[in-house]
Amino acid sequence: MNRPMFQTGHEDVLLANAETADEKEGLIAELKERASHAFKRKEMPLCEALYSKGIAVSSEKDNILFGNRSAVRLAMGNASGAVEDAERAVALDPTYAKGFYRLGHALQKAEKFTEAIAAFEKGKKLEPENGVWEKAVSKCRAAEAAWTPPKIEEAKPETYEISARLKAALPTRKQPNDMRGYKIDSQGRKTTYFNHELDPETKELIGDIAPKKVDDDGEVANRGEGSAWNYSGTFEETNHTTYAKSWFQNRVPFEVEGVKITKIDVKGDASVALARGKKKHLVDFSFQVDWELRGEGVEAAEAAAKGTATFPDVTGDGLLDGDPLEVSISVDQHTPPHLRPLIESNVKSESHGLRPAILDLARRFFDDFKQDK
Repeated sequence: MNRPMFQTGHEDVLLANAETADEKEGLIAELKERASHAFKRKEMPLCEALYSKGIAVSSEKDNILFGNRSAVRLAMGNASGAVEDAERAVALDPTYAKGFYRLGHALQKAEKFTEAIAAFEKGKKLEPENGVWEKAVSKCRAAEAAWTPPKIEEAKPETYEISARLKAALPTRKQPNDMRGYKIDSQGRKTTYFNHELDPETKELIGDIAPKKVDDDGEVANRGEGSAWNYSGTFEETNHTTYAKSWFQNRVPFEVEGVKITKIDVKGDASVALARGKKKHLVDFSFQVDWELRGEGVEAAEAAAKGTATFPDVTGDGLLDGDPLEVSISVDQHTPPHLRPLIESNVKSESHGLRPAILDLARRFFDDFKQDK
């Protein structure tokens, strides 16, 4: 029998239609969540399809969707597509720092190093305190220095001779009137030849994916066996970013393994969404942590090390899955040399000091967030 293009268990959203603003917001939220999980499982074709559906539903107005699809396309080796998506993302929102980060990496992969560095520099202007930009520019310059242009060999034309006997045996080319460009569907309507029509068995397997009317009491009318994403009726989202920033500010300064965390600057969003009939806590942050470290003894008391640690991608899904946090560590250039070993063991180490402490703090916030909100 005929099958939909994607037989992945996500046909309910990939084939869904949303008409009202609430239906579109609910569908886009579901697409983003499924795409995030697909990306973690490295299911890139599915991930690209989910983000593409979200872009279509949003009428190409969601810069986050374009930025995320850029990362997916880059992972699939489609550098030109990644550049196009990242350019679209920053055009929609010129303050979208992560969009410039995506654009820089995509341009670097496309071997456009000058443009890549320019993109990183624009991102740095938006987040001058973030240490990831210097690191990205440094890697890009190193890649440019190691790059060698490919050798282009002149192609030699090949000629073929066809005998008169073979020409006579070849089929004649059909005229346009003989070509099949259109067909009549089961409803008697004229449509393109390549238009796909689901058979009754496939429709029964997928279910009714049309949006449902919501009654005055908030219940979905004539629920039947429809798609799960719109069962909850209207989509609601409440922003709690102020709560999140206050939560972290109230927990500094503190000290762990001889490292004092003096400040945590939180950028991003925290919100609670009601979709598919259940509450979802959404977190997408970046942290910049100011730290200090002092050596032991009276003489070392005056000699302190300090710097920043930037955690560019802290998400609720990552915290739930127990993923390690990506981090960029910067150290003040005036740091005394004898404190370097302590920095390596208590600041840069994945298992001691600052990094596990920040991860634990982020997880405690997420637990409190789910309990309080």
